[in-house]
Amino acid sequence: MSMVSFALRLAVTRLLANRTWADGRILNSPVDPTDQILANAGEQQRPMIAVYTNSEKVDDVGGRSLNGSRRQIDMMFFIYLSPSKVEVSEDGNTVVFEARDAGGAAYLDLVTRQIHAALLFGEGPWRKVYEKLVVSVREAESKPILVEWESGLRIPAQEYRVQFETVGDPDHGVAAIGGWADLLAAMQDDPAAAPLHDMVKAAIESPSDLPSWRVAQAQMALTEGAIRSLGFAPADPTETGEAAELEDVEIDGEVGPIP
Repeated sequence: MSMVSFALRLAVTRLLANRTWADGRILNSPVDPTDQILANAGEQQRPMIAVYTNSEKVDDVGGRSLNGSRRQIDMMFFIYLSPSKVEVSEDGNTVVFEARDAGGAAYLDLVTRQIHAALLFGEGPWRKVYEKLVVSVREAESKPILVEWESGLRIPAQEYRVQFETVGDPDHGVAAIGGWADLLAAMQDDPAAAPLHDMVKAAIESPSDLPSWRVAQAQMALTEGAIRSLGFAPADPTETGEAAELEDVEIDGEVGPIP
């Protein structure tokens, strides 16, 4: 979808890790979580959360721009429960949630509440990334679902959708700054994300050999003719490098340096 979608999914899955009853069972965009669900269906089963970006919209594109300054991203959280029951022990208190009755619904609601807390509170590098990317939360919606296999096995689950308003994608051809620099730093220190660091850095900053007027052309969504006519680029269309700096100006026959 976009760099924002990629970065937001990565930041959110890191924020959720070990902050809910799902513990570290947070999946980033699994094509089919069936295997993980079935493998996790033992006596000590805990919920598993799969995170996706479902849709993305850019309202303020103009000219030939595709980035825009704001995006609307629907993020989907699928919370999968056990097919039977779950036992939870906290602070010396043990509660058994029966998945096939009101206990299952209560359990899923409480995990959703834990997701809220994980997104609202905390510290660390991924918190910085999340807060730089997310401008606001526009709406949220949840509904229960039932995952059923041909064998007859049923898994209670909850679908939780959050629509974020986010920043736009970074400009092409410039060094990563702000939240994008924070993203690269967080990835570099994250063993699971570090292998992707150099590729993501290149995707953000490439092409790195653009003259400044080409960067400005993309930012302002102008044609080459328009950017040249504005004086940002060489007037000669055969020249593709940096425009020469204006050093002198002549007014009424007098020549002087530019102050």
